[in-house]
Amino acid sequence: MICSTIGEILDYAAERFGTGDALRYKVKKDTIESKSYRELKSDSERFSRLLDELGEKEGSHIAVTGMTSYSWLVTYLGTVCSGRVAVPLDVSLPAGDMCELIDRADGPASAGCGGHGEGEMSQGAPCDHHERETEAGGGSVFR
Repeated sequence: MICSTIGEILDYAAERFGTGDALRYKVKKDTIESKSYRELKSDSERFSRLLDELGEKEGSHIAVTGMTSYSWLVTYLGTVCSGRVAVPLDVSLPAGDMCELIDRADGPASAGCGGHGEGEMSQGAPCDHHERETEAGGGSVFR
Protein backbone atom coordinates (compact mmCIF):
# COMPACT_ATOMS: atom_id res chain seq x y z
CA MET A 1 0.00 0.00 0.00
CA ILE A 2 1.25 3.46 -0.88
CA CYS A 3 0.38 6.14 1.66
CA SER A 4 0.44 9.82 0.80
CA THR A 5 -0.34 11.42 4.17
CA ILE A 6 0.71 10.92 7.77
CA GLY A 7 -2.92 10.07 8.57
CA GLU A 8 -2.92 7.27 5.98
CA ILE A 9 0.31 5.90 7.45
CA LEU A 10 -1.21 5.92 10.95
CA ASP A 11 -4.42 4.25 9.70
CA TYR A 12 -2.44 1.58 7.85
CA ALA A 13 -0.16 0.89 10.82
CA ALA A 14 -3.11 0.62 13.23
CA GLU A 15 -4.89 -1.78 10.88
CA ARG A 16 -1.85 -3.90 10.07
CA PHE A 17 -0.01 -3.95 13.41
CA GLY A 18 -2.94 -3.27 15.78
CA THR A 19 -1.93 -4.20 19.29
CA GLY A 20 1.78 -4.36 18.50
CA ASP A 21 4.03 -1.79 20.16
CA ALA A 22 4.24 1.46 18.26
CA LEU A 23 6.26 3.10 21.03
CA ARG A 24 8.05 2.17 24.21
CA TYR A 25 9.29 4.82 26.58
CA LYS A 26 10.60 5.24 30.08
CA VAL A 27 8.19 6.78 32.60
CA LYS A 28 10.38 6.18 35.67
CA LYS A 29 13.88 4.90 36.22
CA ASP A 30 12.83 1.25 36.09
CA THR A 31 9.43 1.53 34.39
CA ILE A 32 8.89 1.25 30.64
CA GLU A 33 5.46 1.86 29.17
CA SER A 34 4.28 0.93 25.70
CA LYS A 35 1.55 2.12 23.41
CA SER A 36 0.10 0.09 20.56
CA TYR A 37 -0.57 1.36 17.07
CA ARG A 38 -4.31 1.30 17.84
CA GLU A 39 -3.81 3.32 21.03
CA LEU A 40 -1.66 5.87 19.20
CA LYS A 41 -4.31 6.26 16.50
CA SER A 42 -7.14 6.48 19.05
CA ASP A 43 -5.37 9.05 21.22
CA SER A 44 -4.46 11.13 18.16
CA GLU A 45 -8.06 11.07 16.98
CA ARG A 46 -9.19 12.19 20.44
CA PHE A 47 -6.92 15.24 20.17
CA SER A 48 -8.28 15.91 16.66
CA ARG A 49 -11.83 15.87 18.06
CA LEU A 50 -10.78 18.33 20.74
CA LEU A 51 -9.57 20.74 18.08
CA ASP A 52 -12.89 20.29 16.26
CA GLU A 53 -14.82 21.03 19.46
CA LEU A 54 -12.78 24.19 19.97
CA GLY A 55 -13.75 25.36 16.51
CA GLU A 56 -10.29 25.14 14.99
CA LYS A 57 -10.80 25.06 11.23
CA GLU A 58 -9.04 22.78 8.79
CA GLY A 59 -5.84 24.48 7.66
CA SER A 60 -5.43 26.49 10.87
CA HIS A 61 -1.95 26.62 12.36
CA ILE A 62 -1.41 25.04 15.77
CA ALA A 63 1.86 25.70 17.58
CA VAL A 64 3.07 22.52 19.32
CA THR A 65 5.71 22.63 22.04
CA GLY A 66 6.91 20.36 24.81
CA MET A 67 9.53 17.79 25.68
CA THR A 68 9.74 14.74 23.45
CA SER A 69 7.03 12.47 24.85
CA TYR A 70 4.05 10.35 23.96
CA SER A 71 1.79 13.35 24.60
CA TRP A 72 3.82 15.49 22.16
CA LEU A 73 3.49 12.82 19.47
CA VAL A 74 -0.28 12.50 20.07
CA THR A 75 -0.66 16.28 19.87
CA TYR A 76 1.38 16.50 16.66
CA LEU A 77 -0.39 13.57 14.96
CA GLY A 78 -3.82 14.75 16.10
CA THR A 79 -3.09 18.16 14.60
CA VAL A 80 -1.76 17.07 11.21
CA CYS A 81 -4.17 14.14 10.76
CA SER A 82 -7.11 16.49 11.16
CA GLY A 83 -6.07 18.74 8.30
CA ARG A 84 -4.46 21.40 10.45
CA VAL A 85 -0.88 22.62 10.26
CA ALA A 86 1.42 21.77 13.18
CA VAL A 87 4.05 24.39 13.93
CA PRO A 88 6.60 22.58 16.16
CA LEU A 89 8.48 24.93 18.49
CA ASP A 90 11.63 24.15 20.46
CA VAL A 91 10.70 23.84 24.13
CA SER A 92 14.09 25.27 25.15
CA LEU A 93 13.42 28.65 23.54
CA PRO A 94 13.25 31.61 25.92
CA ALA A 95 9.63 32.51 26.80
CA GLY A 96 9.71 35.80 24.87
CA ASP A 97 10.93 34.10 21.69
CA MET A 98 8.35 31.32 22.08
CA CYS A 99 5.54 33.85 22.47
CA GLU A 100 6.66 35.77 19.41
CA LEU A 101 6.73 32.58 17.31
CA ILE A 102 3.31 31.49 18.61
CA ASP A 103 1.88 34.88 17.69
CA ARG A 104 3.46 34.62 14.22
CA ALA A 105 2.11 31.07 13.66
CA ASP A 106 -0.93 32.54 11.86
CA GLY A 107 -3.35 30.90 14.21
CA PRO A 108 -5.16 31.45 17.46
CA ALA A 109 -4.16 28.21 19.16
CA SER A 110 -1.05 26.62 20.58
CA ALA A 111 -0.62 23.26 22.27
CA GLY A 112 1.74 22.55 25.15
CA CYS A 113 2.69 19.02 26.14
CA GLY A 114 3.99 17.54 29.36
CA GLY A 115 7.61 16.62 29.57
CA HIS A 116 7.86 13.05 30.76
CA GLY A 117 4.82 11.07 29.75
CA GLU A 118 1.21 10.92 28.82
CA GLY A 119 -1.09 13.00 30.96
CA GLU A 120 1.59 15.33 32.27
CA MET A 121 0.33 18.73 31.30
CA SER A 122 1.91 22.09 30.85
CA GLN A 123 0.81 24.11 33.88
CA GLY A 124 0.34 27.53 32.35
CA ALA A 125 -0.13 29.29 29.07
CA PRO A 126 3.12 29.83 27.19
CA CYS A 127 2.36 33.55 26.96
CA ASP A 128 0.51 35.88 29.30
CA HIS A 129 -2.16 36.69 26.72
CA HIS A 130 -2.97 33.03 25.96
CA GLU A 131 -5.31 31.18 28.32
CA ARG A 132 -5.74 27.42 28.67
CA GLU A 133 -8.86 26.34 26.80
CA THR A 134 -8.87 22.62 27.53
CA GLU A 135 -6.71 19.52 27.54
CA ALA A 136 -6.92 16.06 26.00
CA GLY A 137 -4.65 13.27 24.89
CA GLY A 138 -1.75 14.58 26.94
CA GLY A 139 -1.71 18.07 25.43
CA SER A 140 -3.15 21.40 26.46
CA VAL A 141 -4.63 23.89 24.00
CA PHE A 142 -4.21 27.60 24.62
CA ARG A 143 -6.02 30.52 22.99
